[in-house]
Amino acid sequence: LPEDGLFRHVAALQYILSEAAREHGHTICSSVYVDAESCKLLGPRGLRPEVVSLCTQDESVECDGIQYSLGSIAKAEKYVANKIVAMLTRARDSRRQYPEIDTAGLAPDQVDAVQALQLAPVGILTGAPGTGKTYTTARFVQSFVRAGLSVRLCAPTGKAAKQMSLALAKVGGGDAMTIHSLL
Repeated sequence: LPEDGLFRHVAALQYILSEAAREHGHTICSSVYVDAESCKLLGPRGLRPEVVSLCTQDESVECDGIQYSLGSIAKAEKYVANKIVAMLTRARDSRRQYPEIDTAGLAPDQVDAVQALQLAPVGILTGAPGTGKTYTTARFVQSFVRAGLSVRLCAPTGKAAKQMSLALAKVGGGDAMTIHSLL
């Protein structure tokens, strides 16, 4: 393809964004990053000016002038965000949202976390290294699987997903993937 060919420039933009997502878990890239990467691929002038408007028109890319994202990933993220908002705003009753979690052998703060998460439509388990997040997560996974539920585990980056998979394997958990791969 000619160096200044429109198809080549469109493909370069989509490649830059896909590789950032696939390799590093970045679903949004700054214009500075996209400009630098496009210069590496296409030469010192980078992307042709009309490429961004063409890609935003066909919705293969979203761009606000400062940040870029693949259209499919942006749509998936908006879908998930809207689902989470709906879950948080939906009226809840006092029934358990999840199956009973076996808390035998958990520390008191882990039991508190399990009880809080069982009643929540959405939850986040955080803590410093070595505080039992993986062990507690494995308890959730085991309980969900025993109850016949489908469980998918994800992490922000490929490295984090691999670490999660390795850690959960030690306590009988499951495989994790990146968030964008799950989406």
